Amino acid sequence: MFNKQIDARFIRDYLCEKGVSFEFIAYEHAHAPTLERMAQTLFIPPQQFARTILLRNDQKYALAVLSVNDHIDFAAIRLASGIEYEIAWPEECQSLFPAMQVQYISPMSALYEIDCFIDSRLMNHSDIFITDGSNKGILKLSRNDFMRFQHAPTVLDVAIDPQAENIDTSAATPDRAQQMRDTILQLQSLPPMPAVAAELLKLSRDPEVRSSHIASVIEQDPAIVAQILRYASSSMYGFRGKIESVERAIFSVLGLNMVTNLALGIAAGKAFRIPTEAALSGKTLWRQPVYCAAICEALARQTTSRLGIKPGSAYLSGLLHNIGFMVLAHCLPEQFIALSRQVEANPEASIIDIECDLNGITHAEIGAELMHHWALPEQILTVMKYHHDETYSGAYSDEAALVLIANRLLLRMDIGDEVTTELPAQLLERLGISETSALVVLENIMENRDEHEALVAKLAA
Repeated sequence: MFNKQIDARFIRDYLCEKGVSFEFIAYEHAHAPTLERMAQTLFIPPQQFARTILLRNDQKYALAVLSVNDHIDFAAIRLASGIEYEIAWPEECQSLFPAMQVQYISPMSALYEIDCFIDSRLMNHSDIFITDGSNKGILKLSRNDFMRFQHAPTVLDVAIDPQAENIDTSAATPDRAQQMRDTILQLQSLPPMPAVAAELLKLSRDPEVRSSHIASVIEQDPAIVAQILRYASSSMYGFRGKIESVERAIFSVLGLNMVTNLALGIAAGKAFRIPTEAALSGKTLWRQPVYCAAICEALARQTTSRLGIKPGSAYLSGLLHNIGFMVLAHCLPEQFIALSRQVEANPEASIIDIECDLNGITHAEIGAELMHHWALPEQILTVMKYHHDETYSGAYSDEAALVLIANRLLLRMDIGDEVTTELPAQLLERLGISETSALVVLENIMENRDEHEALVAKLAA
């Protein structure tokens, strides 16, 4: 087996020993980037920047080498090799490459004595950029020198480029989308709304509901009670007294609307189960909604009063906006595992692009379609469907805009599935929120990670 002490210095020294002419490009930023961001910072053409994915099956390992913007095509590899590969576990990567940072494994398979599959489009370029095994340097090699250091290479179309202009998906995508919609319509496995959530939803529509009614329903679930008391007692709200009951949390800190929606969201979320074999874990899926909900609540307090956005309702919109992922995982586990696999293999790619490639529709549409069965408020269903669309201007567009802004803020902390951190000026102006105040909200939310992570763990359990 190969020398497991291969690291960035070893690779550069090895190339010098072999008389290979290469250019070393230093990356001097303190923050460890994704490969895509590294390419953007260094002005490296992404189609010439190779990344490495370690694959496994029961008998052997292999490397897939493709550009940073492309999605891996497992079917193409299976057809070429006759082997059903999957993404290697992180522990396996760390064991095989202990001297390298796993996400920056250099694609020089001859050094590792591992077979490799190389995307043919990389071979269209005279120069190829590769990592040196760290997040501190990029090597520029000629195509011929790059191929000199490949072990048993198979060059084929190993990647799918969703942005490629020469790929015609006009016929295929609607077919996939229609097939998924047909599957959704035939589903019989959507879990019933939990009893506590159903009762809270009913009470939330009663204009004369009393706090004692809400508290008595919530108290049926000690786990929800514990989370409400934890939230109300946290430094986020600055209450110095002792919170010992749901009613005290309502009157002294959170208010009826917030407590109702917090409890409703937690109760609803507990209905879904995530396949344990999926790379996208329950914690991964719930982390963004939990933080998004907290940001939405805080931002709602800053919105123009004429909009009439209730902080509690904004919280519920944020907490449930991505529930399409949970619905997919619970009701269509095979499709969810396939999505999870592609997301893990293509960390640089937009999850929305991957969903469209696989299913023709996204979690936003899946969630909005299926959650009609629960008779959720129209506001929640609308936010589910349009939370990625900054141009949406229909009913509840302000609530959808809040979720979009919250998620773009979270991307600055490497949380979530948004594709940009840019906060649309027209949406901020419409809501009456400044970018500066939005950033302050983000900072405050991140200072209270313990409270949010506790809820993440509860929902993922």
